[in-house]
Amino acid sequence: MEGKGKLILVIFLAALVLVALVQNRGQAEFSFLFWKMSLSKVILIPVVLLIGFVIGYFAGRRPK
Repeated sequence: MEGKGKLILVIFLAALVLVALVQNRGQAEFSFLFWKMSLSKVILIPVVLLIGFVIGYFAGRRPK
């Protein structure tokens, strides 16, 4: 039963991300140190989510 709950949570979160992507299709200006770039929010949101997942994965791991 626990696996089914996780699946439902993942589907729900994926749906929220999809809604956010559909509603934010405009351009965003992104600055990092000396670089400035303008890119679509449809690209920026998943990249930021992926970076967050990677940081969360490594932060949540137990040291050996």
